[in-house]
Order: sequence, then C-alpha cells, then structure tokens
Amino acid sequence: MATPLVASQGSEAQFRHLSVDQGLSHSSVFGIHSGPQGLIWMATAGGLDRFDGYEIEQMGRRAILGGGRAVSSASFILTDAQGRFWVATWGDGLLLHDPKRGEVISFRHDDQDPESLADDRVQTIFEDHSGRILIGTYDGLQWFDEGRFKGPAVGGPDGLSHGRIWSLGEDREGRLWVGTGAGVDVVDPTLSRVVS
Repeated sequence: MATPLVASQGSEAQFRHLSVDQGLSHSSVFGIHSGPQGLIWMATAGGLDRFDGYEIEQMGRRAILGGGRAVSSASFILTDAQGRFWVATWGDGLLLHDPKRGEVISFRHDDQDPESLADDRVQTIFEDHSGRILIGTYDGLQWFDEGRFKGPAVGGPDGLSHGRIWSLGEDREGRLWVGTGAGVDVVDPTLSRVVS
C-alpha cells in the first residue's frame, strides 16, 4: 500500500517535500493547480506533472489529457468556469482540453495569421469576471475569442510598459492588473488603455 505524501494527523497536516526524487519531472515548479477530481497539477520546466496524493505522474513527456500534445515545459494551468483545462507552455504554445467535446486543442503562433497566438512562450492565463480568457505571452497580452486570439491589448501610445507579461489579476472595478517585465500596469475593463 502506498503512503500518501500529504497526511493529516488530528488538526495538523503533515507534508513531505516533493522533488525529482519523488517523481517531479523538474525541480523548477512554475505553477500549481488543484484540478477536477482532486488532482494536483504542477507546471514544471520539465513539463506537466499530475499528483494524486500518493504518486506523481509525469505527463509532459508523452501525450497528455487523453490524446493531446506532449509538453516540454509548462508554465501555468487554469480550469475555467466552463470546466475547460488550459495549459500554458514555454515554447509549445497553449493547450486547451475541453472535456465536453472530448478533445485537446493546441494553439501555436503563426506568422501568417494575425489572430494566432502572439508567441509560443506563454507565461500566464487568467479568466476575468465576465469569463473572458486572457493570455500573457513573451510578446504581449491577448484574449481568447471562439478559437481566435484578439489583441494585442492596449497597443499604441496608451500601451503596456513592456511586452513580456508575467502575471494577471483583476480588481473590484474590473480593471486588469498586468505584471510585465517593467513593472505593473492597470488597464481599463475594455482592454483599450492603461489607466495607471
């Protein structure tokens, strides 16, 4: 019988360290997500790992999510309000698992398509209060709209202070807070201008 790596004794939880010795695909972990069925997903420099409380399964070196692409380096994971599972990768684009359709879709940058992903190096994914999926890449901020990527958000003279997007958040007024390579920008809810 396997021993869980996370155990509870009374009111105190005990935790043992997880590393490559316990099965992580890489020691650098960029994102952790509690997904459906109580699984813990970890985005690592070595790919996508899944933890069931007992064992780590490395998903990144083989087809993931029941038939999708292999992931060499994952950076962020999100389950959206529709139950779709998003995986941001560093160099392999963006993966979307839609359990209702039973499919995994891979999105990549295409120089010939202005509505493709801005860059295959995706750092973060965020769902705002309206359900809009925002994508932060090495080369700008976009939003997902029915299989296409719109943006870049807030371009031109009212643009972001830097193109590399590290993190995204939202305040009570619906303004988007954007962590960039040059600090934090606050963007109006229409994504048309930086407000501070």
